[in-house]
Amino acid sequence: MGAWETFLGRVGDKKVCVAIPHTGTVSFHWAIRFKSLLMPNGTLMYSEQGLPWDLSREKIVEVCIKENVDEIVWVDSDTIPRTDKDILKLIEYDFPVVSGVYIAKKQGYKLPAVWKKINGEYHPMTLDNRGLHYADVIGMGFCKTKVKETFGKMKKPWFYFTLNRYVDGIKVSPELSEDFWYCEKLKEIGIMPIVDFDLLCDHIGTCRISIVEKDGKREVEMDVI
Repeated sequence: MGAWETFLGRVGDKKVCVAIPHTGTVSFHWAIRFKSLLMPNGTLMYSEQGLPWDLSREKIVEVCIKENVDEIVWVDSDTIPRTDKDILKLIEYDFPVVSGVYIAKKQGYKLPAVWKKINGEYHPMTLDNRGLHYADVIGMGFCKTKVKETFGKMKKPWFYFTLNRYVDGIKVSPELSEDFWYCEKLKEIGIMPIVDFDLLCDHIGTCRISIVEKDGKREVEMDVI
């Protein structure tokens, strides 16, 4: 079973939706952390059951367009922002698409869910980066998207999960997760996501990222979550 929930509120003159796509149940760690996150004032919860990730995100955007939402903050139910103010920090940025950083959920993988496309192939960026950087692809687990500036200029589907997907017996190509699909469509309208490499998140089932300063150098340490 899949589900998603939204919280609607206003930040200044912006109408903001905090959207949480999820499947199954959430962890205790995530629930406690989410409860402490600072949200825009005046929130509304909305939920829907039984949708896969791409259709869940599509439905969220459809509702947000109908409700005249200006910005969507995505917080997946396996992604845990580190501080109470992380959602507000995303909202403060004026970029069409901006994200935090977490480890991608791939077997034996200890690199962030942020990629550059070089000679037609996706290469992960490294945690040595600091501050704001352009990326070709971001994970959608903790990010903000402006509605009119992105979805309002795109043709549907905005999200489409094509990994191991067949239509009429034919395997869909290219094979992409729904966040890769979305980011490729962003390029068609001239937008590249921006990543804040100092906005770290935990990703349930992967590793917790810790950045430490040793002898004036930045080092990355990881602990399995």
